This record gives sequence, structure tokens and C-alpha cells, in this order.
Amino acid sequence: MVSTGGAEAIPTTLVGPDNPVPSGAAPSAALVAAANAVSITDPFPATVESADPTVAEAAVRYGYQHWILVDMPKDLRARLIQNGEANADNIQNEMQNARGLLTCARVAVEGVQFTSADHAAVQFWVLCGTSVSSYFPNEVSGGAIFADGSWRIDRHTLCMLAFAAGQDCAGNLTNLPTPAAALVATVVPDGYAPAAPGGTSGPIPGVPVIAPPPTVPTADSSASTSDAIPVPGIVLWAEGTGTGTGTKWFSISTQVLRGVSELTPDDLTVAMASARFGGPTAAAVTIGGRPGRLLSAGVGQSPSVRLTVVRADDVVVTISAMGLTAERVESIEAGLRPAG
Repeated sequence: MVSTGGAEAIPTTLVGPDNPVPSGAAPSAALVAAANAVSITDPFPATVESADPTVAEAAVRYGYQHWILVDMPKDLRARLIQNGEANADNIQNEMQNARGLLTCARVAVEGVQFTSADHAAVQFWVLCGTSVSSYFPNEVSGGAIFADGSWRIDRHTLCMLAFAAGQDCAGNLTNLPTPAAALVATVVPDGYAPAAPGGTSGPIPGVPVIAPPPTVPTADSSASTSDAIPVPGIVLWAEGTGTGTGTKWFSISTQVLRGVSELTPDDLTVAMASARFGGPTAAAVTIGGRPGRLLSAGVGQSPSVRLTVVRADDVVVTISAMGLTAERVESIEAGLRPAG
């Protein structure tokens, strides 16, 4: 907490000892080095309220730099995340599920601005080792909150980072929407039918691979063979009777990310600008009032498209297509309806 002897805090901007927030396109070498020098053995900041904004800034920086360390002890990490104690086990599970992604992850804090006695705005970079993460190629705006004796990364910032990495952030919330059990494609181009089990689409030429190429599950699985897509799940349609290899096709895959509906439009915009959704080459779109990202390449008879949209029920829909225009793919997504 930052105070001046009275009840209210003063807004204070601190970036290093003397400098204002820079507007550079990359973190400084010193900032990168500091982010990579942190360790799970670093002493935890004293859990006392301080009238010294420099002490409070150090605590905010500690929280941001250390919560992301994959081997941080569970109980210590909980004290660095808003509502962390109530969600310690869930956070630990999600961190371990994403270990391969997080092993190199570091946070470089560019600036801290105290906006009240117990809130701060934080400008930071997400790194993989000494390089800026492709998931967050630009400086990110987040928040910190003082609670139960320590400065913590706030929930919205954590969920924004988790979503960009494909992780759940529901925690112990009970007022989240109920995801659809399945979606029905009410708009399917003429001549397309669900592909035979075992077919595989292959990558889309000219479009970065964001996720594994869609594969139609084998016959002994619970794959859908109609215009219904299980949630989570994937269905591939091919033109004619092909299996999806070397034909015109599109696939619809679904993933449930609990808590994503809590994100603000601005948070979603930042998260969906990550490499997972196509990075800076993907265009921001809105389908049915919901945010999405669109990648397209190719012209004429062989356009390739990938569209991802975040639904209001915590379901993330990705449509990949070969031989369909972006407009046709957008119409397919707009035609998705909950089954039943």
C-alpha cells in the first residue's frame, strides 16, 4: 500500500529511480537482464504497509517478476496473485500443465503507477529468456492490487495472459456462463460433408501454423459425423467425398477456457494479438458482437483462412479452411448455434 500519512494514496509514477515510462519498441538490455536475474530463492517482500512509494514499487515488481516462475512454491505464488490463496491448487495445476511454455517465461516491468492506496497500473514485457515472447510482442498494460499484506498481479491481467497461452483461469468463480455442450453448423457450403474418420487436412499453405492441423478422429472415437461439433472437439468437412487430404475443406474446432468471458474487450484485444492467434498479421474482426482474429492468404481457387472467435459462454471457436473465402468462413461462424 502507498500512503502519505492520510487515508488516500497519491498517484505516483515510478519507472526505475528517475525516468518516465519510455515509448520504445523493445525493453532495454538492463530490463531484460533484471528479469532474468530473478529466482525462486529471492526473499519475499516484507508484508507491511509502507508509506515509501519506492518500497511499494519494489513489491509490485517482485510480484510481477516472480509469480510466473514455474517452480515458485505454491503457497508463495498464491501470495502474489489476486485471490491466490483460494485458488492455489488450481493455479499450480495450470502452471504445471503449461510448464513447457513457461519454463523460459519472464516478466520485465517497465513502469508502475499507483492509482490509489491499493491499486497500481503496470507496464510490462513478457519474455522468453532474453527475447520478447511471440505471444506478447508488444508492451502490455496490466494491474496490481494490494491485498492481505502483499502486492499482487490482478485477476484480469492474469486471465489475459492465461488466455493467450490457452490456459483456464476460472479459479473459484461460481458466476461463470455454462458452455454449450455442442455447437451446430447451420451454414455449410453446398457440396460439403463431414469427412471420413481418419482423414487429415494438413497445414494451410501461406498461413502460420497456430495449432496442430485438424485431424478427423478415427472411427472408434466420439467424433461427430453430422453438422454438430462437440465442445470441446473438432469436425472437418470436405468437398465431395474426400477425406480432407488435397481437397477443399474446412474444420471447426472448439475449446473451453473457463473465465475468458471475464476479460474486458481491451484485454481480449491484447491477448488475441498474440502469436497463438496469428500475431500482427491477423486482422481483428467482430462476429455477432464477439471479438475474433482472421488470417487469410491465397487468391482465386485456393484461398486459405483461419478465424478464431471468443464466444460469450467461454467457448473459443477456430475455423480453418482451404478453398473458401474469408467472407464464407465468417458466415459459417456466424451460423453456429448451441445444440439442443
